[in-house]
Amino acid sequence: MDPDNRRPVDFAARQAALDSLAPWLDDPRPGETGRAALVSELLDAWPDGRIKLYLTARLLRARRHDPSVFLDGAYIPLQVDVPVPGGALAFARVHGPRAIVVLVPRLVATLTGVARAYPLGRDCWRDSRALLPPDLAGRTFRNLLTGERLLPTAAAPGAWLPLAAVFERCPVGVLESLEARDG
Repeated sequence: MDPDNRRPVDFAARQAALDSLAPWLDDPRPGETGRAALVSELLDAWPDGRIKLYLTARLLRARRHDPSVFLDGAYIPLQVDVPVPGGALAFARVHGPRAIVVLVPRLVATLTGVARAYPLGRDCWRDSRALLPPDLAGRTFRNLLTGERLLPTAAAPGAWLPLAAVFERCPVGVLESLEARDG
């Protein structure tokens, strides 16, 4: 809790905002284009708090839908290769055939500068990548926040997720492996 955030909560406004997001939260697989457009809209209107509400509600629903990977999954820290100023953190939770990969940027002020609000796309991330262990290398992933599908890049000696693709539309990536689902 932010110590300067001491205003009373307007629960009616929060509920109305949550209700407006319900179609995107309750459908586990809405179209990629619609969800990606929603995230862009929410980022543009970030002061209204809906982007934080969307992120929280979407991930809580994912955890409710597939608790085993979140509760019992092995924690696997992922190595990141970030040749630009700034950085990223990445880890996976793997439980049998199920996997969730979480990627977040850090220290990005030098990437965004004054002209850009968020560290998005290839202009920021260039060839930055998160390296994948062999058991995740051949999988296809779906970003739980934007709906976008991501295929790892594979080349000797391994495979990786390009951060420019993960952070193309949203400065946070939470990816589910599609191999254990019906895709």
